[in-house]
Amino acid sequence: MNDRLRTPLEKLIFEKEQIRLECMKREDEMTDSLSYVQDHAGSMLLSGVSSLIFPKSKTSAKKSLLPHKDKGKDPGKHGISDYLAMAKDMLPTALEIATPFLFTWGLKNVPKWLFRLVRRK
Repeated sequence: MNDRLRTPLEKLIFEKEQIRLECMKREDEMTDSLSYVQDHAGSMLLSGVSSLIFPKSKTSAKKSLLPHKDKGKDPGKHGISDYLAMAKDMLPTALEIATPFLFTWGLKNVPKWLFRLVRRK
């Protein structure tokens, strides 16, 4: 039917059907995206954690494609300074993770210690 022959009601019904079909299409796309996230959540989490631990691992993969200039250091061996630098970078994250555990532990044990101190005197 042409637009000239349609009544306003028919136009609205036609638009409603188009919108409904578009919503169904978008809903299917969102469902596919969410199922992908659910299927790959573990690998994404591990990828995020490994990028926190080894932040330059992605750039080193790109550099390995370039001709390698040996600077006298074996790339497989890390010195103590490398581990200290990594620990320094991870310290804020580790504190964020440990704070709730330490707080809970303190709430359970500090009253016991205080009770023991008061009872001894």
